[in-house]
Amino acid sequence: MQNKIQFLILFVLSPCVCSLPHMFYYVPVPTSWLDAQTYCRQHYTDLATIDDKTDVYELVKTVPKDFKGKYIWIGLYRMSGTSPWIWSDQSKSIFGWWASGQPNNYNGYQFCASIYTDGFWADEDCVLKYTSICYIDRKTQILRVDVKSSQNMNDPEVKKEILKKASS
Repeated sequence: MQNKIQFLILFVLSPCVCSLPHMFYYVPVPTSWLDAQTYCRQHYTDLATIDDKTDVYELVKTVPKDFKGKYIWIGLYRMSGTSPWIWSDQSKSIFGWWASGQPNNYNGYQFCASIYTDGFWADEDCVLKYTSICYIDRKTQILRVDVKSSQNMNDPEVKKEILKKASS
């Protein structure tokens, strides 16, 4: 008897099974925005891109409880004081969560965005040295398995064992 089973294995490489597209990583070394971007691109995907409030909440969770700084670099920047804000990874997110009075382009050269530990954003001078948040994309993998077996493929224990073997 041949049974066809189709599994959707979500985020096999991720530590949790959830619908969040980004996985965030706090980088504790203070650098300029450009150096943070370079580091994130070398070791992760890029500086953090934030698509919605859920991303904000997940990102803030990565910051250590004993964090003493005020600002943390994210991947939002602009080329001049009048140009639009864009994400470092060139994604099209239109979400914004600016702190009150931000962005203000103080002294005319605040072209990079940072995040406070409460999740709100501020514009800053890109040469200042702050810690940063990088991200990687979580991947969805679809695995189709053709199983030849005399066992009952609808048995939860059999399904569990197949899923275990497929994800290892």
